[in-house]
Amino acid sequence: MRRWGAADVWAHALEAIASPLGDVVLRAELARIIHELESLDPVDGDALRWLELSGRACAAQARAGVGLAHGIAHVMEAQLPGWGHARIVAAVLPAVLRRTAAESPRWRDAAAAHDLDAAAIATALEALTTPEDTLTVLDALPAHWLRVLRDPCTRMSGYLIRRGELDALREAARASEAVG
Repeated sequence: MRRWGAADVWAHALEAIASPLGDVVLRAELARIIHELESLDPVDGDALRWLELSGRACAAQARAGVGLAHGIAHVMEAQLPGWGHARIVAAVLPAVLRRTAAESPRWRDAAAAHDLDAAAIATALEALTTPEDTLTVLDALPAHWLRVLRDPCTRMSGYLIRRGELDALREAARASEAVG
């Protein structure tokens, strides 16, 4: 589904901008991509523009890495047959962004330097998933959490994933009225 693919594009840019491997120049490019993504409709918007921004975001994330949303997706793809990578990323990305904004100094610096509003972006990202999808993934995570922690993407997360992170992700998901 197109909205899940859009979430994956967003994840490449949002996770890379907070990565410890990013630099000032790369973060500026990612901020430009994020601002362009903010202006596009993920369902009815210009598909060629989405494809171009996807390529730019992927090129940037290849230099900086991605983070927790991708680590979760890599592990949970096998646990949620038929879901696919992009749907899982879409389900967890708003909560992961809220956690990244709260915990990552690199995100806060990039946000301040480039006028990025994590709360507004997270709210917009919620339209790319459903509360049921978010809860399904979060409910399935505890049994697979150690594998998520070992995923190379998780280790490139914009902040240190600590012991209580699953509870923190659930709280971040509840920050939306969409998830009970």
